[in-house]
Amino acid sequence: MAALVLAAAARPGVAADPPAVVAAGDSDIDLYRAVAARVGRGEDYYAVAAAEHRARDYPMAPAAVVREPTQALLLAAVPQPVAWALLLALAGGALFALWRALDVAGVSARGRLWGLVPLAGGVATAGVPTAIYMHEMWAALLIALSLAVRRPDRWLLPLALGLAACLFRELAAPYLLAMAACALLERRWREAAGWAVGLAVFAGLFAAHLALVAAQQRAGDVASPGWLGLGGWSFVVATARWDAYLASPPAWLVAAAICLSLLGLVGRRDPLAARAGLILAGYLAAFAVVGRHDNVYWGLLYAPILPLGIVFAPAALRDLARVLVAGRPAMTPSAQQA
Repeated sequence: MAALVLAAAARPGVAADPPAVVAAGDSDIDLYRAVAARVGRGEDYYAVAAAEHRARDYPMAPAAVVREPTQALLLAAVPQPVAWALLLALAGGALFALWRALDVAGVSARGRLWGLVPLAGGVATAGVPTAIYMHEMWAALLIALSLAVRRPDRWLLPLALGLAACLFRELAAPYLLAMAACALLERRWREAAGWAVGLAVFAGLFAAHLALVAAQQRAGDVASPGWLGLGGWSFVVATARWDAYLASPPAWLVAAAICLSLLGLVGRRDPLAARAGLILAGYLAAFAVVGRHDNVYWGLLYAPILPLGIVFAPAALRDLARVLVAGRPAMTPSAQQA
């Protein structure tokens, strides 16, 4: 069933494909495709990345502008159809795991059934063949899978998945930080220490990556203009369009969906909602400050998490209505039955 919903959400007509994924011509996709192809022929990743960046007048400074090698090595090792099959399998696994996590969180069977529809929208971009070249797509699905399979007594696998997400895109590192913070707040000391170790491991690996990129830099290389975009709410709304159902609606409707998702996560008290709420709010707050207009694809990082709040929103709205009408406590038993 999950696969059918995913296919339905990705089909043309449900929402327009995000333009950055399917753009023709000399784009980021072309850059990553060329790098992977040359690495597949046995060339060194860092030398190839530097050469392709310069050939396309892409920045080489600061070193963080060059992506980590994980995706290129994967795409160099397997044919494109196999890579796409792997990405689709990861999307399907993330979707199923999120659906199961709703069951663990106490969501009713009816709530889980209709919840498949919004959840599928968050992972549907994987249905575009060129999505295999989007580092954020791999990272987002690994984040979603990690969050979905995390349990109080099972966090080593989620930690490994979260670390893997960071190796595809360093912008996934806040996920590790959020998970560590939640574990600390719940006084799960061993788990908190585990996430902290994961952060430290990633920091070491990323530092090594930056050093290898720096070794390829030359005087006169193009430098990035920076990422302090200060785009505010309008940029946040633009990033949310990487949910398949939010790609085409007017901005006010996308903004309403974001607010509804945050309300659903804040209005529910369970480990899944707490973690998803912190991750989503953290990315939204960060993207209000950092990110240029051409960085909207960063929204892929939280796209699979945004629908969780939509699933929880009906119960939150019912409880809010009770508070406004009857002055009852906000957290009622209904909050456990989405």
